[in-house]
Amino acid sequence: MGSRQQTEGEGARLPALSRRAMLVGTSAAAAASSANATARLAPVPGQIADPMTLYEHWVSLDCDVEHLLLRWGHVEGWLMQQYDWHQLSEAEQAALPEGQVLRDIDERLKRVMGERDALLDRLPRRGAKTLEAVAARLAVVARLFYRDDHPEAHAMIVGSQRDLHAIIAGRPGSGRL
Repeated sequence: MGSRQQTEGEGARLPALSRRAMLVGTSAAAAASSANATARLAPVPGQIADPMTLYEHWVSLDCDVEHLLLRWGHVEGWLMQQYDWHQLSEAEQAALPEGQVLRDIDERLKRVMGERDALLDRLPRRGAKTLEAVAARLAVVARLFYRDDHPEAHAMIVGSQRDLHAIIAGRPGSGRL
């Protein structure tokens, strides 16, 4: 079945994580380290931030979400192995101190996803003044496309982004990125 490795029989595999399950999960460890990183990039409220800062901040938030989801999946898998987590009632789950890690991750994930989604509405969709801004916008677009759902489109976007980076690097006095 699929490309996942078999261990000792079909029953030894962990169940496949759905996209929804991945979107629900997050990480306490990543939350602590990413809180400082995203705070440095966050634009000052009410101040018009330069598009590069907005794009970079969105990518940073999306990376945080990705790390939180992975951590959440690891913690939930451990809870399933140790306590048969999904068979426990909500009261039993709430009574387990280890379950607090999952709740903390989930709370952080909701905050980061909310900030990321709100920022997406503010990102400029056109009017770039530099190749660097176009490349930064493509970095956002590449993360918005699920590689598995649209492999050809994702490859074209990432390829275009790499081409822009090569052009930028070849210019005299090339700037950031």
